[in-house]
Amino acid sequence: MAATAADHNYVKPILKEDREMQIRDGRHPLQELCVPDFVPNNFEALETEKRMKILTGPNACGKSVYLKQVAKF
Repeated sequence: MAATAADHNYVKPILKEDREMQIRDGRHPLQELCVPDFVPNNFEALETEKRMKILTGPNACGKSVYLKQVAKF
């Protein structure tokens, strides 16, 4: 895992006690290897904001990949 992390510039998450989550330039490891032009994306959920997010877009635009990146939340 360490060699793969070094090869692909993966970083260790910083875990905190609160329910906030921030992802900068998030990537899905398998999807990134399968498509030639993967676009990293951001996610932010703060304790002070509403908890529901609505995700829309056309078929095959990356909604499922985005959800997998933030599935913990």
